[in-house]
Amino acid sequence: MSDIKSLIYIFCSGLAGAIYGISYKLRQRRGYSMESMLFLFALFSTVFSAIFSVLFRQPLCSPTALLLGLPYGLVMMASLILYFTVTERARLNITWMVIQLSVLVPFSISLIVYGERVEPPAIYGLVCIFVSLLTFGIGRLRGTSPSSVPDRRTGYMLLLASVSTGLAMSFTKFYAAFAQEEGIFALFFYRGLSMVTAAVIFIKLRSKPVVQHRPPRGQFILSAVMSLCAVLLGAFIILALQDTSGSVAFPLRGVINVLTVFFLSFLLFGERFTLLEGLGSVFAIGGIALVSASVA
Repeated sequence: MSDIKSLIYIFCSGLAGAIYGISYKLRQRRGYSMESMLFLFALFSTVFSAIFSVLFRQPLCSPTALLLGLPYGLVMMASLILYFTVTERARLNITWMVIQLSVLVPFSISLIVYGERVEPPAIYGLVCIFVSLLTFGIGRLRGTSPSSVPDRRTGYMLLLASVSTGLAMSFTKFYAAFAQEEGIFALFFYRGLSMVTAAVIFIKLRSKPVVQHRPPRGQFILSAVMSLCAVLLGAFIILALQDTSGSVAFPLRGVINVLTVFFLSFLLFGERFTLLEGLGSVFAIGGIALVSASVA
């Protein structure tokens, strides 16, 4: 029964992550200020975490949450700044593809640091999942010009954005391993406080006011939705990691995320999918089925 619950948590994390990912696209299309988005995202993350802690009667006083949450917030803020900056300078398709490689960081940590082992048929499922991620990425790049990444500096920033995103994911694995008896949302509360501080410092260093002008209502709503999904996707993956290995949970969550973004982009934005993306969907579904069968 606990294995079934873990699968449900992973799927919920993937769905929340998909909405979180779509938010990047909406922010770019609406042209919302990066500085305001960073600050509002951090602020809403802190507020939502505190609300959930009260609703679920979880303590906020947690030494482990404090020790992990503060660097977690700094790493996540770095990934947000890098990704927002890169998407302003490079084509969204290539940035979307490279950012998917971030799943390799928590996957590798689970294997190397925690010595996790993956048994068949989960191995075959994971192979299908990584093939699907690669296929989706190549499909997204079809028709993309060589100048999609305009310069070497942007390329380095994109790579750093992917690595920092993967490192941010890994904090949920660390917390699940060290604080199974402590409240989940305390981690995201301290992460939020750290992000608020980092956002204010970053904006001040750019010699800009924290909020240049009153943000439009749409930006408030998008920031709130994005931060809520960021809290939920982290909370669900921590719940899943209490009974499932990270070497399985992170790739499975990642491919559910990508598959959902793929279908949402088709439904909401009318984006056409390529033959390679369709093939990636087949590999993704096969990988999900194999991994789910092995976990259940």
